[in-house]
Amino acid sequence: MTTPATAAWRTTQPAQPEPPAQPDPRQPAPPGRNSHAEEFSAFYLADMPFLVAFLVYRGVPAADASECAQEAMNKAFQLWEGITSPTAWVRATASHAYARRVESFKELPAADFGTQIPASYTVTDPQAARLGRPSTV
Repeated sequence: MTTPATAAWRTTQPAQPEPPAQPDPRQPAPPGRNSHAEEFSAFYLADMPFLVAFLVYRGVPAADASECAQEAMNKAFQLWEGITSPTAWVRATASHAYARRVESFKELPAADFGTQIPASYTVTDPQAARLGRPSTV
């Protein structure tokens, strides 16, 4: 039974705010409402492991593959709205990133190790001495 005092108490209580309605994921996000970041985030989570695996399959070391994949994803995020085929785009971009990395690697020429053998590697080989060869390995 409701008394006038109980009814007054119920009307003076602040109304609890309703939780905000969750957007329907099947519906496209309204324009300008962070759809760019959400769409890229979904692509990143879905495609990043496959991109790294693609690079490793092509012979790229795992550490370089993850760095090149991250570089490609970073560029994809910056240019996201203009990319029409994101999977192909990031694969090509990551492959090019690795090619640039390999191309920029400067290989230092090795010294002539034949003249720098330490004395500890000298062995006595009677057969080499008879043939007139040096007795170093």
